[in-house]
Amino acid sequence: MFIVGTIVVLAGIFYCVIIAASAVWLAAVGLWQAFFEKAEPDNGWCRDLQREIEAERRRQV
Repeated sequence: MFIVGTIVVLAGIFYCVIIAASAVWLAAVGLWQAFFEKAEPDNGWCRDLQREIEAERRRQV
């Protein structure tokens, strides 16, 4: 019975370590994205640029 109890306790510890490691990983990735990755331009900027490109094409034709 001692072996079964030991396995259950070790499994519980392993489960807690996995949960803690995943939380740390998600926090690290979130901080990296927040501070080190360049933000994409908003859709309004892209739409305006697309309209300018289409207008220029119409003028050339």
